[in-house]
Amino acid sequence: MKKIGVFTIHGAYNYGAMLQAYATIKKLEQLGFDAEVYNFLSREYELARENRALPKSLKELFNFFYCRVDRKIKLRYSRFKSFHDEMKLSTRVFSLDDVYSNPPKYDVNIVGSDQVWNLQKGFKDKNFYFLDFLKPESLKMSYASSFGTSTIENR
Repeated sequence: MKKIGVFTIHGAYNYGAMLQAYATIKKLEQLGFDAEVYNFLSREYELARENRALPKSLKELFNFFYCRVDRKIKLRYSRFKSFHDEMKLSTRVFSLDDVYSNPPKYDVNIVGSDQVWNLQKGFKDKNFYFLDFLKPESLKMSYASSFGTSTIENR
């Protein structure tokens, strides 16, 4: 059975991102593959995602406190976290340096979906979602990936 690694945005508190990651894994499993989401989630992103990072603006300060007192937001956060914890994930990788120094070993590597190639939203130093840390002979595929913008700046 082929082992498939799915490289996607899976930790965002966004219904679309979470559901597409879950659905992709479930469909691959239905097709008979052993699939998992590659669990790259930096500590910095985790702090920001959980509103534990220090606020940098007045709006962030308001959100920081509001998320701690609003019961509906706390319940939604709890449900997202529970759903995320049920997703089939690889061992967590905390930094891009770890990804590049010890690349994952899958038979097939799938990147996608949504705006994984939107370079305006992070990973400018290393193009993680272009799978550039894998050997050239590795099998790489894209599923519904997009740049999320109509223009791309010169690099």
